[in-house]
Amino acid sequence: MSKRYPNAPKRDRKVSDDDAFVAGVLEASGWAQENRQTLVTIGIAVAVLGAVGWYMMSSSSRTRDAALVQLERVTSVAASGDAEQGKAELVAFLDDFGGTPYADEARLTLATLYLETDLPTQALATIGEADAGPRDPMGAQFLSLEAKAHEAAGALAEAERTYMRLADVAGYDFQRRTAMEDAARIRALLEDYSGAAEIWAELSAELASSDPQKGVYDMRAAEMRQLAG
Repeated sequence: MSKRYPNAPKRDRKVSDDDAFVAGVLEASGWAQENRQTLVTIGIAVAVLGAVGWYMMSSSSRTRDAALVQLERVTSVAASGDAEQGKAELVAFLDDFGGTPYADEARLTLATLYLETDLPTQALATIGEADAGPRDPMGAQFLSLEAKAHEAAGALAEAERTYMRLADVAGYDFQRRTAMEDAARIRALLEDYSGAAEIWAELSAELASSDPQKGVYDMRAAEMRQLAG
């Protein structure tokens, strides 16, 4: 009788695993032969998708570069003092590059020019197309322009609400104070003297007693209370 060794089962398992692997490879090879056309089609599709993705990324990068160069040019035109030419150039820029990351800069400049040339409705329409949210880097600037445009259009209640929205999201204390001062001024124009007094009092409460601006705020709050009766 032959002698059995304790490790014999391990060798048997190894042989069995090798056989299973070889069988799996052969089976996969057979499937590949039978489905050669499908694999070729999949390979072509993957290659095409990769080429399209590369082209889109390359094209997008070229578009952004062209937009930046063009924005510098049209911004220079807008700053030259020729408002009409500046507006025309910015409108053309937005037609060509309205989907790029630089579009909001152009919209901000265009809305400013509209406001400076007594076209608040066009300014509001341009602001409404902006992608920047209230808390984005340009958000406060857009809100400030929007409030001024509403005021210029005679929509004082909407202007007051926008100034208060700006005060809520302003990233700097001076922006918040300026927005609240404007909101108080608008409330006074709307003859909401009590509401104006509340804003002036709130601004005063935020300042130290040694701050000279505190006295100005207190005086304006008192004036509004007197008008409110």
